[in-house]
Amino acid sequence: MPRLAALPMSLSGLRVTASASVGRAGARRQPPRSSRHQSFGLMRARRAIALAAALAALAGLPRALHAQAPEQPMLELDTGGHKGIVRGIAFTPDGQHIVSAGDDKTIRIWDWRARQTVRTVRGEIGLGDRGKVFGIAVSPDGTQLAAGGYFCRNRQWQGCRDVRIFEIATGELKTLLPGDGSLVYSLAFSPDGKRLVASGSAVFASVWDIAAARETRLEGHTDIVFAAAYMPDGERVATASYDRTVRIWRATDGQPLAVLRHEAAVSALAVSSDGRIASGDVSGEIRLWDGATGNLMASVREQRFRIPALAFSPDGRKLVTGVAKIADQVPPFEVSVWDAASLRKERAFAAHDGNVVALAVSRDGLVASAGGRRMPILLWELATGERVKDAAGGQLVLQGTGAARYAVGFARDGRGIAWGSTQERDAPNERGPLEHVLRLPRNFERLDRPEPLGPAARSEFLTAATASGEHALRHRRGDDPSSRPEAVLEILRRGEALARVARHGGSGFRHFSYTFTTGGEAIVSGGANGVLARYDLQGREEGAYEGHEGDVMAVAAGPPADGRYLVSGGEDQTVRLWNQQSRRLIVSIFHGDDNEWIVWTPDGYYASSPNGDNLVGWQINRGRDKAAEYYTARQLKPHFYRPDIVERAIILASAGDAVGEARRNDPERMRFDLGSLLDRKPPYVAIVSPADKTQVAAGTAEIVVAIDAAREPVRQIEVFVNGTQTTPAELRDIAPEPRAHTRRITVPLARGVNRITVRASNAVGRTETAPLTLTGAVTGALDRKGTLFVYAFGVDTYERLPRSDLKFASADAQAFHDRMLAAARDLHEKASPTLLTSRAAAPEQQPTSRNILKALEGLRQAGETDTVIVFLAGHGVNDGLQGRRQYLFLPADAQRRLEGGLDQSTVISWAQLEKAFNLAKGNRFLFFDTCHSENSYNPEVEKDASDARVAVFAATERDKVALEDGKLGHGIFTYSVLRVLGGQYHVKGDVWLYYFAHLVDQSMREVSAGAQVPRIDTRSMRNIVIGRTP
Repeated sequence: MPRLAALPMSLSGLRVTASASVGRAGARRQPPRSSRHQSFGLMRARRAIALAAALAALAGLPRALHAQAPEQPMLELDTGGHKGIVRGIAFTPDGQHIVSAGDDKTIRIWDWRARQTVRTVRGEIGLGDRGKVFGIAVSPDGTQLAAGGYFCRNRQWQGCRDVRIFEIATGELKTLLPGDGSLVYSLAFSPDGKRLVASGSAVFASVWDIAAARETRLEGHTDIVFAAAYMPDGERVATASYDRTVRIWRATDGQPLAVLRHEAAVSALAVSSDGRIASGDVSGEIRLWDGATGNLMASVREQRFRIPALAFSPDGRKLVTGVAKIADQVPPFEVSVWDAASLRKERAFAAHDGNVVALAVSRDGLVASAGGRRMPILLWELATGERVKDAAGGQLVLQGTGAARYAVGFARDGRGIAWGSTQERDAPNERGPLEHVLRLPRNFERLDRPEPLGPAARSEFLTAATASGEHALRHRRGDDPSSRPEAVLEILRRGEALARVARHGGSGFRHFSYTFTTGGEAIVSGGANGVLARYDLQGREEGAYEGHEGDVMAVAAGPPADGRYLVSGGEDQTVRLWNQQSRRLIVSIFHGDDNEWIVWTPDGYYASSPNGDNLVGWQINRGRDKAAEYYTARQLKPHFYRPDIVERAIILASAGDAVGEARRNDPERMRFDLGSLLDRKPPYVAIVSPADKTQVAAGTAEIVVAIDAAREPVRQIEVFVNGTQTTPAELRDIAPEPRAHTRRITVPLARGVNRITVRASNAVGRTETAPLTLTGAVTGALDRKGTLFVYAFGVDTYERLPRSDLKFASADAQAFHDRMLAAARDLHEKASPTLLTSRAAAPEQQPTSRNILKALEGLRQAGETDTVIVFLAGHGVNDGLQGRRQYLFLPADAQRRLEGGLDQSTVISWAQLEKAFNLAKGNRFLFFDTCHSENSYNPEVEKDASDARVAVFAATERDKVALEDGKLGHGIFTYSVLRVLGGQYHVKGDVWLYYFAHLVDQSMREVSAGAQVPRIDTRSMRNIVIGRTP
């Protein structure tokens, strides 16, 4: 039974591919799924039977793989850019945005100057290839976006030829042009935007009257039609086919007008503004035709590779061609610019590191070309070939934060996994170095963040094992001379071939990576399209590890110290940890180049960096004629942010067992059913006025917020300006509102730029608006000086906890209190300090649980111009409380229960601290010098604080003890804070938040000789002056 991942297929096992067109400017023909997978050598001999073979293969697939839209939401990774080959690209007519789409099933609308996706458009998707977008087109007026691709809904090919037309401004699917039985590769609007031509894996093209959803077929080709475009007069259409012809048709009735012949299958097409036709074929030849007469005007064949994409400049004077190398994958991958009259090559753009199969030219002469290992979109000047610069002067690239994983390994002691994203060689198991490591938790340990792995430490990791006892592995070419060098994996015994595993289109094409299992009793090999399979020593497949969505480029088995695991990495930009024996996925790992990361189980329970939960989400199909819904993990954080489940999944080597354990231990917390998202959803919230980038000549602004409760009443609304909590008192405790409604909210402003966000929450989750930017033209309400609230708590003496006393916690709190007041007092109208330490004589000044909680009640007084700073020094631990392990600060009266564990009434939990902080407006800071007990690090503190827009400074990271130094008279963390604020370390005058964080980190590393590193997170706040040195 063939795998879905090998489809769709066409000539000689090649994947049926896509093209896209944008108005008259050009049509793009797309390459096979991976240009590594097959040669074009047998193309001509087999193309007559290829499509029939693909249809037959699809018919034999398991029913589940092509069932109707899944009932359950589908978990997706969103890195901010494309994760698969970009098949189509277009500029909007005004040149302000770029639209791109491809194998990752998403359509992205980019503000290319800001290098950001402003909208992700999603349609119905499914397992395997279902939902991949092969062709796009933007309407001439810039309001509509058409998309086609692999949209098959079932085994009867229902919906395969659907064309979806979305509204660009909203992402809503406005029109469906239904079609069955074949795929769509290329789309182009007529000049008036009323009609659309579509072509694909059928032997005909279609002209659609969009308003009437009426189809006129263009019949006459004898092979798949890879590209189509409208002629400038709007009355004729040109098509390009693998039958070696370009044909011109009358658009109104499908009457054939001319046949233009190539010597090879035609794979790309473009039409100029004056009616000339450019076509490219798989042999590398480009031909230029007179669109009125059909006469050949010029031709050139300088390339040794297929022409996958063509585009004219808007004035028709230049022609741009993409590159698709098949026989070899070595640089340069040049996009070429030609004189469109003579086909003389003028320049080459060689910045890509892989095939370029989609490109577009804007009206003002910018080229957007897509291709390479990280699926980047590059922008460059057509006239000069120079890269476009961003606002900071760097080279402008549109891509996500991820990269393919070319190396993976296990620590020899089994305590960590490592990976790398640099490809230095194109050889199985030897592509590049290990560059990052994630330490794996053991019992009662917390999962920490990925860290860089230096060259010296790489020897402590085991990568793929190609020898085990008397057995060894080696790869070679297949029997077909055109096969790739890794098509066959041989299993050797004492140097003699014992068995072989040959791969083809249905089983992964090639052996990109392979290893013996830990005990040497089996082999695991990674291939194309997510194939990761296990074989016995006779070459018989034992089963598959299912989860990757791209080529599996690296694999390694766990060391003898713990042989339960297998780790893999691939071009889907993830690292996956598997149970080696059951072949079940334990967790998936994504780590971006911005250091945001997320680790998640197959059920979606996750641990992440503060913003890492924006990287995954659930898509909900709403039918073939509607745009899909998508909810990020961040929106569902109360239900799915579960570092404890992720940790237990790794420890148990089973995600299922970890979830089952959590259900038994805390059934109430596990009550949320993901399937309920079909009916119960997080709220919709958007700022509908004023317009973005409005200038305001007042100290406040009134915004109008639209809220749809999605059947669950909205329970809370929060407002932030530049990261500062500014929620009005009347919104802190609102009556549940189940209906869609609008609210008018008065928001305080500062002079200059104000980024405003609104967050609405209901029982299902929470949603935050896109930022609204308003420019304050006058001194605003946020420019007033407010109150400085400083709360410092230091606990030296623990009368009820034997052998727990500390030396410097009270001194730390006293010194922090004094130094912070000295540094920040003049920045505020007044100060309101609170100091509780073990050295205080008065009972009400002792740091007991009652006194600390009473003091924290004062946080509710803080307004939007105030600053709140809380400092905790003492013991901090992780302990079970209310059915879960959470961070606990131990006041002076902390004690244990007779039955074990800490007495809940005598400790301060993170939940209590978080509740207190949520009562305060303004800028909020939390300093922890409480990690005096091992294993007190709790990732939820960092995550929750960041989500609440609280800056966190923690003394140490996981598995480290916060050090006290008798010579310094303080803990090293507090000493470093005092050092910076006192002007004794690299700064004089104003102390800016981001620089302050950097200097505290640097000072701690220096003073402790690297033994203590703080955890600091300030990313949720803007860079402000927090103090002044003496």
